[in-house]
Amino acid sequence: MVDKIKIKRQAGTPSERQVETTVDDVIKDVGTAPEFIPASTLTLTDKHQGRLLAFTAACTVTIPAGLRGGFSCGWLQAGTGAITFAASGVTVNSFEGKVKSAGQWAAGGIAAIEAEKFLLYGNMGD
Repeated sequence: MVDKIKIKRQAGTPSERQVETTVDDVIKDVGTAPEFIPASTLTLTDKHQGRLLAFTAACTVTIPAGLRGGFSCGWLQAGTGAITFAASGVTVNSFEGKVKSAGQWAAGGIAAIEAEKFLLYGNMGD
């Protein structure tokens, strides 16, 4: 198995160069590697873009203003504690206005649908 790959930009582009990276880094950058979160609070940042956030304990996740355009990430309730989502300076829309995960192994995502407006979707409960 190849553990390193080379990426070469097209000739004539402003950043023409060869980049060497690992397969694991490429997988992580496209969001397929889960990031396990044991914290009881989390404020999303641009570094969460494209990640699958797997919460191992009850957590309140704040969706703040200022996240980059096109922001999206996945979430998973990996433990028994619910995930509660809260808006801070943004509008968050979800089916029936629900903002809490439904139970262990519930999953979903958060996606920017326009400036400072987000869609919260997935297995939501009361």
